[in-house]
Amino acid sequence: MSRPIWLRATSRLAFAAALSIIVTTALAADVPHTMKAIVQEGIGGPEVLKLESLPVPQPRANQVLVRVYAAAINPLDWRARMGVQRHDQGGPPRGSDKGASLAPRRGRTRSPNGPEPMIPGGDIAGVIAAVGPGVMQWRVGDAVYGRGRHGYAQYVLANGNDIAPKPKRLAFAQAAGIPTADITGLMAVKQAGVAPDQTVVIVGAAGGVGSAALQVAKAQGAKVIAIASSQHNAYLKQLGADEIVNYDKSNPADRIKKADAVINTVDGSAAATLSYVKRGGAIVLPAGVIPRTQCASAGVTCNGMDHARALSTTEALEQINALVDAGKFTVKVERSFPLEQAGQAQELDRAGHAEGKIVVVTTSEATRH
Repeated sequence: MSRPIWLRATSRLAFAAALSIIVTTALAADVPHTMKAIVQEGIGGPEVLKLESLPVPQPRANQVLVRVYAAAINPLDWRARMGVQRHDQGGPPRGSDKGASLAPRRGRTRSPNGPEPMIPGGDIAGVIAAVGPGVMQWRVGDAVYGRGRHGYAQYVLANGNDIAPKPKRLAFAQAAGIPTADITGLMAVKQAGVAPDQTVVIVGAAGGVGSAALQVAKAQGAKVIAIASSQHNAYLKQLGADEIVNYDKSNPADRIKKADAVINTVDGSAAATLSYVKRGGAIVLPAGVIPRTQCASAGVTCNGMDHARALSTTEALEQINALVDAGKFTVKVERSFPLEQAGQAQELDRAGHAEGKIVVVTTSEATRH
């Protein structure tokens, strides 16, 4: 006797779920039980970052396990380590210890997700080592990059919609530098409404966010004026800056007037950029803040990053992939450190003079395309 349609459908779903679990288990067979990871032990200097052996996490529904080749250093990482906030939230400017709470706390700093070790980081690139139930778009061995949980580790969990295929033109170390900084740069250009033939000023153009915004704005057909110290001139010319203004040689306010938009990536210098923009122009502030009354008086629209209207991680990465494939976007890795030197890597990033990104790597494969 034939079974009812609903029962047959239910059986097929049950079989598919069981098969998914079996396949996931098989795919994870070569994954070790333990891994090396950086754990943050309290609040303080780079010495609170310790290399430890931890269990390899297991992917759940709609998650993948990524074998990390490289992980990016971001300001959020060392701010969390030091217990300070962004400048626009009352904390000190980048590169400053003023106002920082450096007194170490007893015990291990715990993750907001529960009683698990606090592993810094999130921007990663590597190869998928295992997939969880329900993941259909990814396979073991796929080269990917994106945002994961606790990036300073040899293995990291990521949601299937928080990663994208690694661009073939970029090495893993370069791809790891993209997610936070370059998505911020991409979204800043979009939020500024940059159009062909407009003039855009980018403050801090040599950094991770600034260099991304510069390249995206150029791809949009805009004229870009890059503000940075003179040591970065060759790099900015390579990225396509139309004009470079060195703040260590002259006052940018004397040279820049009536731009269509400003993207200011530097803490603590936001208000000074009002004089760069014509009335009716826009300032986008990935870092820093300008009082609304000053913006209104100057006739300028000032915006922080509007995360509510942001693209999903995968959508943003796919747009960056298209620019990379077209030869209009690249990533410079200023320096890479082995995982155990994550503290030194954070300190170099905190100094604020790097061109592009600083990363930690877990394998020599990080330099492979």
